[in-house]
Amino acid sequence: MKNKVKLIIIIAILFLNVFLYIIPNSYKKEYKISKHNITEKYIKKDNMYLFDIKANGDVFHVALNSKYKAKKKLIKNIKKIEIENGYCLLVKSDKLDFYPLCKQDNEYKSFYLIDELKDKISSSYYKTIDDEKSTYQSLDLYYLNNKNYLLWNYNYFYYINNDTKEKINVFNKDYYEIDLATKLNNYLFIPNYDDGYSFNNASIINMKNGKIENWDTKYDISMDSRILGTYKKSIYLLDEKNKVLYEIVPHKKKIRKISGRILENGKLKKYNINTIINDKLSFESSGYYDYQVIKNKLYLVNDQNKTLLNNDNVTRIIYIDNDTVYYLIKDTLYMYNPYYGNIKVISNFEWEFNNKNMIFIY
Repeated sequence: MKNKVKLIIIIAILFLNVFLYIIPNSYKKEYKISKHNITEKYIKKDNMYLFDIKANGDVFHVALNSKYKAKKKLIKNIKKIEIENGYCLLVKSDKLDFYPLCKQDNEYKSFYLIDELKDKISSSYYKTIDDEKSTYQSLDLYYLNNKNYLLWNYNYFYYINNDTKEKINVFNKDYYEIDLATKLNNYLFIPNYDDGYSFNNASIINMKNGKIENWDTKYDISMDSRILGTYKKSIYLLDEKNKVLYEIVPHKKKIRKISGRILENGKLKKYNINTIINDKLSFESSGYYDYQVIKNKLYLVNDQNKTLLNNDNVTRIIYIDNDTVYYLIKDTLYMYNPYYGNIKVISNFEWEFNNKNMIFIY
């Protein structure tokens, strides 16, 4: 009897260990590979692996979106490659795909900006994309990356993807800017600018299929408004003239008046409406990929350093989709991804002169 009890206890312990091993849990591990100190973190709620790799007094930061691996200490080898005025690290893992990490002239750089590296590493690191040019109306189309695009053209949108090129009519008059148009998930909310100084109806475009619906918002909302930000499935629009904050849920076509609040550290915090208006407060942006334009150069920024991605006189960032960023250079929309580098997407002559809130991507 005692032996049976012991066997049951042993089996239960083994089962518990296996269970804990395969069930995702956030963790932090520190270890050493090839004289490099590594901090490895897994963030369960976001399916995100974060690595700090210390080399020669430098710290390379890598964020990889991935499902949980039933294993820890995922880096197996690091190889150092010398380049002019710098070096690159080739990080190997059996479970995750890393890209080369480089520093040159005392600056962290995308390996796609270092030409001499191509002769020193396997060609498998350099992904190629077919960006053969086609045209639609006034647009030059290159690589659409399986995305849907709504491109504003003063009273209508071009709706563009790999299979569809068409127009979506919205207004009767021309509007160079539609500042209050806001994308949330696959929906684009657009107040009716034809209404004049205030609006009580809006259009909602489903970016999955390009279908447009009109919506009577019931409230008269001043055009003297601004978008504070989005959170979960809601858009937060502040009517500054009438000092009213609205929560808009586009997929349900619902709207309500709410008390003042601002998104801080991932949570909505109550604020006085006057404070929000006077201090020009907006929602904090969050994410593991903080892309920024600094002195017309594109960078990936984190707490300790920034990595140069493009230095070709970048105009503005349009959209960030996890590790991929879409941005403008003059009249051309580009995308950057750490595995593919900088890729041309769409060109439109108008964007060199007017490009604020004109491009929406899903």
